[in-house]
Amino acid sequence: MKKTFFWTSTLIIVASCNNTNKPSSEKTEPSPIEILMDSVMHGHDQGMGKIGRVEKAAQELSHKIDSIKQTKNVNKPLLATWESAKKNLDLADSSMNKWMDSFDMDMDGMDSTTKIKYLQNNQKWVNGIADSLKIALNTADSLLKK
Repeated sequence: MKKTFFWTSTLIIVASCNNTNKPSSEKTEPSPIEILMDSVMHGHDQGMGKIGRVEKAAQELSHKIDSIKQTKNVNKPLLATWESAKKNLDLADSSMNKWMDSFDMDMDGMDSTTKIKYLQNNQKWVNGIADSLKIALNTADSLLKK
């Protein structure tokens, strides 16, 4: 009984400490930097959501390419198509990794104007990568269904 009272009291105290009693009209609008950061992260999330499928498709294409190369009469146009699709998957995946390695989420030492420009550039970059991943994956999927 004492334990139940203790935990109930603790929960009530914690809940009341977190209640700021701010009216909903006092909510602050996100800053342009926050909006841009959310957009950049959305592009990142869209791209990363495809990475598992990209890696699986690249692996399947590699197997198909190896199989084609082992035949006596290699269908060179088909081989070139499959190799191109695999290369596009690898490039898109590599681009996402490069972007993640170079993106400075903290933006230390940047003033507001520089942060906005930085995020705008990264928004374009990461959205382009997400588009490349989507296109490369669609191409690979269409080839693998044949």
